[in-house]
Amino acid sequence: MEQSELTHLKRVIDTTTTSYGVLRDKYSSYARNMDLLILVLSAIMCATIFMDANILIRYNIDPDTLKIILGLASLLVFILSIWQSNVKWKQKSNLYSKAFNDVLILRAKLRDMDKFGCEDNVESIQILCQQLTTELAKLPPIPDRQFLVLKAAHKRKVALSRYIDECSGMPYMIIWLSFSIKVIFQRKKIKDVIK
Repeated sequence: MEQSELTHLKRVIDTTTTSYGVLRDKYSSYARNMDLLILVLSAIMCATIFMDANILIRYNIDPDTLKIILGLASLLVFILSIWQSNVKWKQKSNLYSKAFNDVLILRAKLRDMDKFGCEDNVESIQILCQQLTTELAKLPPIPDRQFLVLKAAHKRKVALSRYIDECSGMPYMIIWLSFSIKVIFQRKKIKDVIK
């Protein structure tokens, strides 16, 4: 009983590690891209606000039209700034980054148990299972609407990792293309592809 519970916890921790990593990277990317967009729009507005009217006339740009465009761009930057403060992508990225690191510690505990051969000791398995379950409960929940996508990402990562082991020495891009072709065109389950 305890061994099957431990096996289940190992799977949960592996899937959770991938999920938190994907969520961390996703929200970090969103935050970085929004920061860059706001920065670029602000820089363009600052650069064009000081343009001389003679330069605008030379390129057949009506100064009044430019003022309207700059006003709309300013409004867009303002709306994006408010939106960014409401979606809190940076905070979400930091939260999932911390959770990712916490799960790595749990994985290390499991590896230590395997390393020191404690799998036969039922009492140590029970204690470890209780500790891991308690620690997992403290972590932020994975959003339900994203769970299946994250689980699929984990399964894909595991399958691709095994396929890479079979094709050691080949360039990653070729391995990835080969793996994708096998999965897509042979219409087999991923686990059948890597056998």
